[in-house]
Amino acid sequence: MSINIIRLYATAICLIGGLSCSVARTTTFSVAPRAITQVPDSLWDESGEEDTIGKTRHNYATEFNALKYVLEDRYRGYDDTFRKKWYDHLFLGFGGGLHKDLEYAGYNLSPITMAHVSVGKQFNPYHTVRLTAGLGYGYYEGNKKNYKQWQGSVDWIYSLSTLMDGYRPSRLLDVSTVFGFGVRHNTTNIVDNHRTRYEIRGGVQGKIFTGPQGYLTIEPYVGIKSRHLYNKFGGFYGVNIGMVYYLHNNLSIEDRMRYMKNRPEYVDSTMQWHPQKWRTPWFAELSGGMAWCVGGENVSPKMGHSTKMSVGRWFSPSVGVRLSLGLTSATWDKTHEAMGEQDEDRRAMLSIPVQDDAVVDLHDMTADATAEALINPLGFMKNYSFDQPFNVALAFGGGLSWIMREQKTHLRTISTFYTAGLHLSYNLSNDLQVFLEPSFTNYNYRIPYRNIDAVKRFNAQRVVVRLGFTAYTRATNYRMRKQDDYEAPRIPLSFGLGAGTMLFNTKKTYEGAAFNYNAQAFVEGHFGKVHGVRASFEYLSINSVAPDSYTGTTEYGTEYTTTGLFKNNYKRGFVALNYLLNVTNLCSGYQSNRKYASFVEAGLDKVTERAFAGDTEAQEEVRKRRAKLENIYAMAKEANPTFPYNRDCARLYAAYGLTTNEIQKGVQLYDEAQKDSLEADDYTSQARMVYTFVDNADGNTKLQLYTRIMNICDSGLVRYPAYYYILSTGADWANRAYDLVKKQQGDALYEYKKLFASRALEYSETLIASKDTAITDLNYLNYGKALINNNKLNQGIDVLKELLKSPTIKDDQVASAMGVISNTYKDMGEYDKAETAYQEYINTVESNGKLNYFHLQNYAAMYKDKAEECVGMEQVAAYKKAFDIYGQAAERFPDYADYGYINQLQLSPLIDPDQEAGVGLQPALQLYNSVSANASWQLMATRYLVGYYFNVKKSKELARKYFMRWHELDPDNETVKRNIAILYKVKL
Repeated sequence: MSINIIRLYATAICLIGGLSCSVARTTTFSVAPRAITQVPDSLWDESGEEDTIGKTRHNYATEFNALKYVLEDRYRGYDDTFRKKWYDHLFLGFGGGLHKDLEYAGYNLSPITMAHVSVGKQFNPYHTVRLTAGLGYGYYEGNKKNYKQWQGSVDWIYSLSTLMDGYRPSRLLDVSTVFGFGVRHNTTNIVDNHRTRYEIRGGVQGKIFTGPQGYLTIEPYVGIKSRHLYNKFGGFYGVNIGMVYYLHNNLSIEDRMRYMKNRPEYVDSTMQWHPQKWRTPWFAELSGGMAWCVGGENVSPKMGHSTKMSVGRWFSPSVGVRLSLGLTSATWDKTHEAMGEQDEDRRAMLSIPVQDDAVVDLHDMTADATAEALINPLGFMKNYSFDQPFNVALAFGGGLSWIMREQKTHLRTISTFYTAGLHLSYNLSNDLQVFLEPSFTNYNYRIPYRNIDAVKRFNAQRVVVRLGFTAYTRATNYRMRKQDDYEAPRIPLSFGLGAGTMLFNTKKTYEGAAFNYNAQAFVEGHFGKVHGVRASFEYLSINSVAPDSYTGTTEYGTEYTTTGLFKNNYKRGFVALNYLLNVTNLCSGYQSNRKYASFVEAGLDKVTERAFAGDTEAQEEVRKRRAKLENIYAMAKEANPTFPYNRDCARLYAAYGLTTNEIQKGVQLYDEAQKDSLEADDYTSQARMVYTFVDNADGNTKLQLYTRIMNICDSGLVRYPAYYYILSTGADWANRAYDLVKKQQGDALYEYKKLFASRALEYSETLIASKDTAITDLNYLNYGKALINNNKLNQGIDVLKELLKSPTIKDDQVASAMGVISNTYKDMGEYDKAETAYQEYINTVESNGKLNYFHLQNYAAMYKDKAEECVGMEQVAAYKKAFDIYGQAAERFPDYADYGYINQLQLSPLIDPDQEAGVGLQPALQLYNSVSANASWQLMATRYLVGYYFNVKKSKELARKYFMRWHELDPDNETVKRNIAILYKVKL
C-alpha cells in the first residue's frame, strides 16, 4: 500500500514539470511556436511602453555630430555644448537709455537720452566682448544750449549665471557683469565748445531669453570719467535697455533637442519646415486712425486723425523692433475771431449767419520718426506661432518730431518724444493681420525767448487709436513644403464700389462745415500671383467754412461790403490707373486655400477633442465639417485636374478619423493618391494609421500589418532618404515587430525576424548618420535595441549605457534600456553582470513607481537560466534566489499571486527533492485555498500536499482532506480512488 502511494506521488511530481498555464491574452501564428514549458514566462507583458509615434515638423538645424553625442565625448550634464566656429555667437545689439553726468551745482544738465548700436562675439560660455557706438541728446535747463554726446566703448561681459549654474543659452535670465572703457565727445551749440573725455565703467547685465536668436537686455551702470570741469575726475551713471540679435541660431545642441522633445505630439502634416517658434519675420504696416490732444491748461480736445507707415522685424517671437514715419493732426485749442460790423438784413439775404465772431479750431500737426521696441508676452509660450488667431504686443520707444503748431505765432520746432502703446491683432490669413493700436505719446520741446538767453520748456500729450494691416514676410524654410500651383481665375477682371469720408491736414478750421464724402468705382485684373492693374474713378465732395467778405451794390447803386463766415463746397473727380502688388503672396508665398476652407478646418480643430472623448454631437459635427472640406477638394479637383484630391482627403481622415472604418478609408485614399503628390509626412501619417490596427489583431494579421508598415516606410525613404520622422518611427515600429516574433520558432517566422531586425538597424543607422538635431533619446534606445537584435551585443550595450547618462532621458526609457541590458547579459551567459544590471533595473522602475509583476518575473527567470548552467549547491542557490523573487512578486502583486505561487511550486523539487524541508508547502497551501487559481494549478498543489503530509509528516489524517480534494479535481483517476478506499475505507 505504501509503495503504491509513493509511486503515485512521484508521478504527480513528474507531471508538474510539464504543465503550462493558460494565458489571458494570446497571439496565434500560422507557424506553431515553440512549446512553452515555464508557466509564467509564457505571459505577455502588457505593460509595454507607450506609443511614441513621432511628431511631424522638420528641423534642419546643423552642426550636430550625433556619433560624438553617443560615444565618450557626449554631454555630461553640467554644461551645454558650445560651438566654436568663427561665425558662431556673433551678435548685433541696439537700444536706448538714460545717461546722467554728475556735474557741479548750477549747470543743471538734463539726463541725456541715448541711442546705441553694438557688435560683439561670445568667445566661450563665460566671456563676451562688445564694441558699442552711441549718440545722446540733452540740454541745459533754463538756457538755449543744446548738448550732444558721441560715445564709443569696448566692454568685457562675464556670465555669472554660467559660472554658478552651467552654460545654457536658453536660460530665461542670464546675469553677467560688465566692465569696459571708452571715450565720449561732447558738443554744445556754442561755438568751439567741445570736450573729449575718457571713461571706465562697470555694471550688471540681465539678458532675457526670447528665442533662438533674440534676447532683451537691461543694463544699469556707473563709472568714472576724465576731463571733468576744471580737469578733474567726475562720475556718471545710467541704464540701457536693448535687444541682442545673434546672426545665427544661438541655441546649443542640447537646447534644440530639449525644444524638439517638448513639441506637440501631433502636428498636422501641412506645417512648415522649421518650428514656428524659430521664425524671425520682417513685417510692414500701414495704419490710420483717430487722434486727440490731451493734457495742458489750454487744451480743448477734438478728434483729429493720424496716418503711419512702419517696417520692422521680430528677432524672436517675443522681441522685435519697429521703425515708423507718421503724420498726425489734431485740434489742441479753440479761439474766437471777430467778424466786424454786421449788416443783418444783407447777411440774411446772403444766407450768412448772424454772429459777432467765429469759433476757430487750432491744429497741432506733427511729422514723427519713431523707433520702438515690441514685446510680445505670448511669444514666451512653448509652441507660439505667428499665425495663431489673436496676438498682443507692447510697443514702447521714442523718436524725433517736427512740430507745426498754430498759435499766436506759427510754432515750428524739433521735438523729442516718448511713446507707448498696445498692439492688438487678429490673423486674417497666414501672414496678414488686421490690428488695433491705442497709444500715448509725450512730446518735449522748447521755445526760446527773443530778448534773453533762456528758453521755456513745454510738454504736449497725444492719444492715438489706429486701425491698420500688417503683412509678414515668410522665409522659404517656413513656407508650405509644396507651394500650390497658381490657377488663373476664369474671369480675369474684378469689379467694386466704395464710399467713405476724407480727413485733411489744415492749419485751422472754422466750425459749421457740412459732411465730407467720397465714392469710388473700380475694375482690376491680376496677372499671376503678385501683380495686377486697377483702373478707378473717384468723386469727392469737400465742404468748409471760412471767413470772407462780400462786396455788392444796393438798389440805390451804393456799394457795400459784408464780412462773415461763408460756406464753401468743392466737387472733384479723379481718374486713376494703378499698379497692384499682392504683398502677402510676395512676402509669404502663394496659397490657394480658400478662407471658407480655413474656417471649416479651424472649426474641426475646436470640436475634435470632444469627438475623440466620445461626445456624439461633436462626432457628428466633425463628420459634417469634414464632408464640407471633401466637397471643397472635389470642386478644386474638377476645376484643376492636377489637384491632389486623394492626398488631401487622406490627410483629413488621418487627423479626424473617428472609427476604424474611417481610418481604413484614409489608408485607402493614401494608396490611391498620386505618388508624386505625397510629401514626407504623408508616408509617416499612412504608416501611423496602419499601426492603429495592430493592437486588436491576431498574430498573423499583426505580422501582415507590420510588414505593410515597413513597406510604407521604405517607399517614403526612396523619395525622402534622410527624413527624420520616417526613420525614427520606422525604427520604433520595426523593433516592436521584432519583439512580437523573437521567441517564436519556424522558418517563416525566422524570415520575419530577419526582416524586422535588419530594418530597425538600417533605419537607426541612417538616422544617426544624418546628424539631424531632432534626434532624441528614444532614437538611441531604438538604435541600441536594433544592434542587439542583430547580434551586435557589446556595441548595443555600449550605446544603451551611454544613453543612460543623458540628462533628458525619460523614466520609462531608463527602465527599458536597463531591461534590455540585463536580458542581453543573461543571453550572453554573463550572469554576474546580468544580476547587477537586473538589480539596478528593479530599483529604478520601483523608484519611478512603475514596478510590476513582469519585472520581477524576468528577474527570477534570469536566476533560473543561471541555475541550468550550474551544478551542486551553486545551482540550488540560484533556484532558491528565483524561488524567493517569485514569492516577493506574489506578495506585492496580488492580482498575479497565483502565477508567483505556481512558479515556486515548480521550483520546490529542484531545491528540496525529498520535501523534507517543506519548501513548496506555503505556495501549495496558497494555491489550494485560492479562489482564482485554475483547476490544473489546484490539482498540482493538492498532489504536493498529499505527498508532504502522508510521506514526510506520516499523518494519514492530515492527508485525508487533500486526498478527497484530489478526487474532486480528478474524479476519473482510479489510483486515487483505490488509495482512498484502502486508507480511509471509503468506496467511491
